[in-house]
Amino acid sequence: MAHSDQTSMINLRLALLGHPGVSAPDPNRVGELVAPLLDRQREFSRRLSERPCSADQRIETFLADYLADTGIRPQLPHRTFVLDRPGLARTLSLPVGGDRFTSPS
Repeated sequence: MAHSDQTSMINLRLALLGHPGVSAPDPNRVGELVAPLLDRQREFSRRLSERPCSADQRIETFLADYLADTGIRPQLPHRTFVLDRPGLARTLSLPVGGDRFTSPS
């Protein structure tokens, strides 16, 4: 999948979470890119997305028990950015429009 397609997918996922994207999605590719998001959103709605998944619930329970004496009650975010397509993590780790990252040190 092309880098620009990955960026468009990332922008659409960010928009779904209410965050700004890094560039405008290509209007010719929106339908193809939105379909997996809509499918995923339908599945979340079906499973009552406001309720944490069982793994997150176990983590929150562990943290609550561990931090019980501190008065802190941690809560994991219920809306997260999911890397559900190959290449999204790589695209997120690189500069916009670039295919290489170098550190000044």
